[in-house]
Amino acid sequence: MQAGAVVPAGQQQQGLAPQDDLASLLEALAAVFSVRPGLWFDGEAPEAYPHVSSFMSYVAVHAAMQLPDVRVSFLGVMTALAAGPKGSRFILAQFRQNASKAELEHFTWRKLFATIVAYCRRYEELEREALMSGGNVLPTGLLAARDDALMPPGDAALLVAYLDLLGRVIAEGS
Repeated sequence: MQAGAVVPAGQQQQGLAPQDDLASLLEALAAVFSVRPGLWFDGEAPEAYPHVSSFMSYVAVHAAMQLPDVRVSFLGVMTALAAGPKGSRFILAQFRQNASKAELEHFTWRKLFATIVAYCRRYEELEREALMSGGNVLPTGLLAARDDALMPPGDAALLVAYLDLLGRVIAEGS
């Protein structure tokens, strides 16, 4: 298929699933907003342009959001939007609003910190198992060989994306 060719409705480009398209679109938006952070925000009004807000609201509840790569890309856009004090306040307000909506619970600080605590507990559990098996110190490769037991594939990138967002909000906040 040629670059720029239109794909008829109902047909997929071979090798790409719809979630790949959405993740790619979100990555492109994150790149644009990283370079031009003020592009998404109306400098005259205290809110985001309605097109950006509507799109982000739509994507936040999209079925593909259950996939870690799409969620990572979405968090990348949110990290880019958190540029400056105004963007940081907007993201804080957005996460506060998300806490009151069950379908958006996965985009809350409470969910981030609960996930971190769960992984810390799981790590302690694996460490305790290693110590009980006779070792005083964790061998270098023990947890590397059991990565899936600690954190499923994709979750590490998701956790990093959340922490990047948190770091940006803290750094840019006023």
